[in-house]
Formats: sequence, structure tokens, C-alpha cells
Amino acid sequence: MPFTNAIPIPPKRITLRHLSGELLKLANLEKGFGYTVRQFVARPGHAAREYLYQDRSRMMKPFPMLALVATIATFLSLRLLPLGAPLWQSLKAEGIGSRLPLAVQEALHLVTIGMQKYFNIAFMLSLPGQSVGTFLLFRKTGYNLAEHLVINTYLFAVQTLIYILVLPFITIDSQWPGLLLLVLMYGYWLFALRQIFRPAWWPLLWKSATLALIAQAFTNLIILLALGIYWIYQYFAA
Repeated sequence: MPFTNAIPIPPKRITLRHLSGELLKLANLEKGFGYTVRQFVARPGHAAREYLYQDRSRMMKPFPMLALVATIATFLSLRLLPLGAPLWQSLKAEGIGSRLPLAVQEALHLVTIGMQKYFNIAFMLSLPGQSVGTFLLFRKTGYNLAEHLVINTYLFAVQTLIYILVLPFITIDSQWPGLLLLVLMYGYWLFALRQIFRPAWWPLLWKSATLALIAQAFTNLIILLALGIYWIYQYFAA
């Protein structure tokens, strides 16, 4: 076979028409991101069963979807919220830091600075605990741990979209947008858990509270491990 040194054909130039086409694909209600959002907002139980057991070709994969919305949420949060050094200065101005032990003050300072630097990671810290929690509390539904992780990733992505939509209205002067965000995110979460795992309402309420505690415990554990690794590194680097 004769050797050929074929020159690869360069891709077409990016134009506004190309970008608008990509946006239309993203908002497609028959397949991809738009379809996945619509299904998990309107019929989360059906959507979870469709992805896990029926047809995955029409839905956006859970982790790329979460990465996309988390990137948008991070971008907006870093520009609209007083994170990092401004948040720490606000805590100090309110006298919160001065009333705590020195070691706790240092840990709180590291956490507030770290939240700004690694916001995209900190934003998703509750996801592992939430997945383990639903696996433990809804084991009778038959989903394995990996399937619980997929389900919670989709739910977390929808909750992140709610956060993105409400975030521009959150201000220091008004608590109403923050309360609205809490109601919408928690309300959707309860609706989705009931649709997917089908518990009665009263068991759902106490299980959702337990889930929140498990997720918070996992988040705190991860933060403590990160602080421990940091302090060990600082000790040996000194």
C-alpha cells in the first residue's frame, strides 16, 4: 500500500450561526439537555426508570449534565455572591469569628477562602452523602448504589438549575429570594423523591430530614479530611 501523507481537513470556522445551532441542540426538548430537564422536572420517576432501564439515548448523561450546570452556577456565584475574603471580612465585622477559639477561627477562614477557590467542588460535596442516604433509606426499591448515584446526580442538576435561576435576585438587603430558593429546591426534592421511590408522605418527611443530616455529615467529614490533610502538609512543610 503506497504511503500517503494526507493533510487533514480543517474544521469549519465558528460562526454565529454555528453557535446558535449549538444552543438549539442544548435546548432540544426531544433529546439531550432540554429533554432531560423537562423529564426530570415534570416526571422524575418516569425519567429515572427510562434512563436506568429503558432508553438512555435520548437523555444527556448525568455527570456531563451536572458538570455543565455546576460550571454555570460557579461562574455566577463567584460574581454575584460575597465569597472568599469578602465573606470572611463580613464574618469578622459581625464579630462571629472573634467569639470562636483560635483553631476554629483558622479552620473557618480556610473554609471560606477554599469555598471561593474550589467552589465547583464545594458546591457538590453533599452529593455522595445524599446518594448513600437514599440507598440506605430506600433499599426496598431495588436500586443499587450506582443507580442511586445516577438518580441523585440528575436531581442535584435540576436543583442547581433552580439555584441558577434564582441566584441573580439574591441580595443582602432582602431575604425573600433566599427563602424562595429554599422552598423551590426542597419542594422539588420532595416531589422527585416521592415520584421515584414512592413512599407515603409521612415517611417521606422524616426520611428527607434524615437524608439532609446524612448529606451534611458527609460534607462535614470531607471538609475535616481536607483540613486535616492541609494541616499535615503545613506541618511537614514548615
